Amino acid sequence: MAESEGWQPTHRQALLGLFGLGLLVRLALAPYGGHHFDIPTFEFWAYHLVQDPLSQFYHLKQQFMPEQDHLPGDLWLLWFLGQVFRLFSPAMDVETRGFAWMLKLVPALADLGVAWMLYLIGRRLWSRNVGLIAAVLVLFNPASIFLTAVWGQWDSVSTFFALLALWLYLAGRLGWVLPALTYATLIKPQFAAFVPLIALTYYLEYVRREPGDTRPRPEGYWGDVLTPVVAGAAISVALAALVCLPFGVGLLGIGEWSIIERMRIAVNMNQFASLYAFNLWSAVSPPTSQWQIDTEPFFLGASYQAWGTVLTLIVYVAILVAYARDRRPAAMLWAAMAIMLTLYILPTRIHERYMLPVVLMCALPAVIDPIYRRLFAVLSVTYFINIALVYALPNAPRLFEGASKSGAFWVACSLTNVAVLGVMLWRRAPAAASIPAADTDAAREAGGGELRGLPVTPV
Repeated sequence: MAESEGWQPTHRQALLGLFGLGLLVRLALAPYGGHHFDIPTFEFWAYHLVQDPLSQFYHLKQQFMPEQDHLPGDLWLLWFLGQVFRLFSPAMDVETRGFAWMLKLVPALADLGVAWMLYLIGRRLWSRNVGLIAAVLVLFNPASIFLTAVWGQWDSVSTFFALLALWLYLAGRLGWVLPALTYATLIKPQFAAFVPLIALTYYLEYVRREPGDTRPRPEGYWGDVLTPVVAGAAISVALAALVCLPFGVGLLGIGEWSIIERMRIAVNMNQFASLYAFNLWSAVSPPTSQWQIDTEPFFLGASYQAWGTVLTLIVYVAILVAYARDRRPAAMLWAAMAIMLTLYILPTRIHERYMLPVVLMCALPAVIDPIYRRLFAVLSVTYFINIALVYALPNAPRLFEGASKSGAFWVACSLTNVAVLGVMLWRRAPAAASIPAADTDAAREAGGGELRGLPVTPV
């Protein structure tokens, strides 16, 4: 039997085994823990999503939470979960371990979806060996496991849809890129920052002509190129309407609230420089005794929020410019990762959990680049410390009490993440792969032989 024939089933078995083990680890830990505020909030929402009309959801009042700060994207998933739970508990007794376990099942499955997307992207850009190792780094990352199985948060759900959009573009399925990215944005608005990146990639790929290239376009070229984009945009608008309108959130003046208004309400609920995130503003003003209001003056008469916005825009534009000059397929992944880390490090009002997409995406370049390997390790450690520390508050055990009150500790961890952003911007797209692409033929058979007009080779 040829070596390639023996490799395929072994590879599939490894994938199934690793994914199954990753799921089992999360399900085994799911009965334990649960954030003291987030889990009851999810239970409260699920109960009312099932018992009340969806249009009344944003009228709900809750202790310590006068407004509901989630967008309709993941509320539909919570509604579906509540409908399933009602089959077993008609009275919707959501304050049970069984429902809390179901709440954690959603991000556990999303973690598997993220790992699968990284496997597919890694296989397409480099080799399936790279994709497999990246998936393992995600499946057994302690921070990812903790956030899903112990805390019970759903950040990996939006990350899955964002990575799905990137993979769809790399796979040439242009018509479904915007719908996937739209749904990610309807869960976490930060992913809207990927839209200019996708648009720029599309322009560089299909519209822009190289200097001196005067060859005529093939017959029917623009129809083939524009049709899936127009169709994708139409599907995205329809999807946004279907997701938002039942909640009274509309588009173009339809509905009780606009989607922008709901985003603004969510952002304005906590007007602090940093919400326990290890970012620039925790280094400037550690949240050890009290939080810094971000609308107060910071430097040269401008507020913390203004400086954060300006710095974010400058770095964001610099990332797009650097990507436009590189244009290698791997540079698109780098740009997406750098954008998400920028949106964590530089703006104000950022929660500690928001760095998860960066940690997960960094697993791919970590496989092939020694510098990114170190960055992935650093981010995984600082992120785990950050979410474990916040999870333990306000009644932190003695192990965390000193760290939670130490300004020097917050500054050190925050500056570490700021330094990672600096290194990522300097390093840019990953260097040459250190793992041989032994499965190039198999990748081509799977549709990965050509990518954006370039052969699949280590970059």
